[in-house]
Amino acid sequence: MNMNEIEKLEDKMQEVDKRLALVEQKLEIITNNHLVHMQIELETIKKYFGWAVGVVFIQLLAVIAFLATK
Repeated sequence: MNMNEIEKLEDKMQEVDKRLALVEQKLEIITNNHLVHMQIELETIKKYFGWAVGVVFIQLLAVIAFLATK
């Protein structure tokens, strides 16, 4: 290999290293920021879903009680 080819390979390796650093940075942002927000949103949705199921169940019991006493 001559010096020109070695320099080209080194340039390509530096470019790959820069891209890998960007990928690592974006992955860190996703894991530290976005996943936390998504987890909070999912917990909120589960809470509201639990309340909605509870309300429907209580209404069902009220209808059954009303029909049973009539």
